[in-house]
Amino acid sequence: MNIGFYIKNIEEVEKAKLLISSIQRHIKHSKIYAITKDEIHLDGCQMIYADIFEHNTLYFVDKLQAASIFESHVFAPYLWIDIDTIFLKPMKDICKEKAAICLNPVDIKNIGINENQKMSDLWLKTIEYLELKSMSHTVKTKISKESIWPYYNIGMVYVNVHRFLFRQSYQKIIELSQNENINKLIFSKPLNQIFYHQLVFSVIVEKLYHQEISELSPYVNYPLHLMEKDSHKPNPNDLISIRYDTFFKQHEVPDFLQNIVNINKKSL
Repeated sequence: MNIGFYIKNIEEVEKAKLLISSIQRHIKHSKIYAITKDEIHLDGCQMIYADIFEHNTLYFVDKLQAASIFESHVFAPYLWIDIDTIFLKPMKDICKEKAAICLNPVDIKNIGINENQKMSDLWLKTIEYLELKSMSHTVKTKISKESIWPYYNIGMVYVNVHRFLFRQSYQKIIELSQNENINKLIFSKPLNQIFYHQLVFSVIVEKLYHQEISELSPYVNYPLHLMEKDSHKPNPNDLISIRYDTFFKQHEVPDFLQNIVNINKKSL
């Protein structure tokens, strides 16, 4: 399986090494690709160097661009993951059900919309611009267990049927950020700037795949950084892969993880 991730700068090298090591240990017959704009070399993967644009005020546009570059270099099926992923054991099945694409809803709502709430202007105008006819189903957030309109986590995406998902997501978020009316809505709230990329991505997912979407298998892509907020905490021994998002803060390494993975540090 082709597996890709984005390494933003040299400060993320240790994260990348941990990720690569966990893939090599638990996912056999995989080919790993690391996309970067910097002069970084990593053993155990193919480096793809590219001019990646980092938007100063709209977060994670560079991640979408990197994913689109990875997507253009490989054949499906492929797996796009965040650099802060660690595989803890082999995956028998990555998808809950066979589908064209497998990914999870967001962990907590953030800028998502509850099904019984009126959609915000940002959502409505984005959906209109991207020409999605309707959202006919809801999803449940993985940690807060809220029923919301389709809003997906981009931290792990398994594409079984290739339809240029990331290329379209990247192209459209650039267009949308240049639309004066939408741009005002994006910058009206700080959370919009952080999570708008997942809104654009989610609308494109719905447009391209609609009824061909499955969640990832249980215990895959578990958000370790949100475990304290999970009212139904899993047994750590059941976890197949974790994500430890460090955008807002660093996290202490749990004892169970130190016992599974050789991490010679106190925080992730």
